[in-house]
Amino acid sequence: VTVFLFWSLLLDPYDNQFDADYVGSEVCAECHTQIYPEWERSPHANMTRDPSPLSVVGNFDGGQWMLPPEARRSLNDDQPAARMYTEDGKYYMALRHPVSNEYIPFEIAHVIGYQYRQVYVTREPGGVLRRLPLQWSTYLQDYFSYWNLQEDSIPTLEDLWAQMSSMNS
Repeated sequence: VTVFLFWSLLLDPYDNQFDADYVGSEVCAECHTQIYPEWERSPHANMTRDPSPLSVVGNFDGGQWMLPPEARRSLNDDQPAARMYTEDGKYYMALRHPVSNEYIPFEIAHVIGYQYRQVYVTREPGGVLRRLPLQWSTYLQDYFSYWNLQEDSIPTLEDLWAQMSSMNS
């Protein structure tokens, strides 16, 4: 027990160990000089990127996503559940709030993927990255609710917000 307590004092606290910042692939290149050029040409190198006209494949030029007809329970549900747009060079996904019916914008911090589907990530006020509930299908050329598709469930506004658990106030 004494050895464990002494050892635990030498370790950084949990939050310091696992709250690392992304340093970028260039830092990896410093040590991995032989394989870095090969990796840089691979699809993996383009998997996570900052949003830009070259990296975003979804429709952010007035794009929108509607709840499926079977999920529409009120007159408000004839409005888009989400609107995607750019403003001042930044990309946004605005989700309609299930209670206030207002569109709450989330700035896209990163995009993940590009070949089959694209995931959009926002940064919470505390810095945590959060996956947004709608993804872009390159095959369908449309947005879809990935987790509802996986669970074979009908997406609702409440469900979309529940997928973003810490941001649903």
